[in-house]
Amino acid sequence: MAVIGILGTALVPLIYLFVTPSTLWLIVPAQIISGIAWAGVSLSTFNLLLDFTKPKTRATEIAQHTMLVAIPMIIAPIFGGILADNIKHFVISGIPFVFLASTILRALSAWLMFQIREPRAKKEYHPLYVFERAISVHPERFAGRMINIFLHKLLKGPRY
Repeated sequence: MAVIGILGTALVPLIYLFVTPSTLWLIVPAQIISGIAWAGVSLSTFNLLLDFTKPKTRATEIAQHTMLVAIPMIIAPIFGGILADNIKHFVISGIPFVFLASTILRALSAWLMFQIREPRAKKEYHPLYVFERAISVHPERFAGRMINIFLHKLLKGPRY
């Protein structure tokens, strides 16, 4: 899940490369993808933190992780601004260069996530299978669940 989330975050700056005044509507799908992808990254990262920390030191280790993650969040925008202002003699320059660099670095971090093995995993699934399961819709499961809830309430009666 973490790999799919990180790849989703890599897609966002790539989409922003194609935003122009005439394609301003691309901001909406970019933000939708961003929200879904960052939610997946946050959830899977936190679950990995819970798996890799010992219960006695968990709070301290998660606080340390949060602090270490915050440092690049301070430095990266400053460094990106410096790059956007100073990269002039490249095929792509300015803010588009920063978007392209961000896409590449995020995709590389997704590749690095393949090196991490989840401790509680009983079986490994191919990322494409996980992606397919994540985006698939199961109306039959939803309908079955709603029927079960309805029948349960019908047979039990209202609770007061």
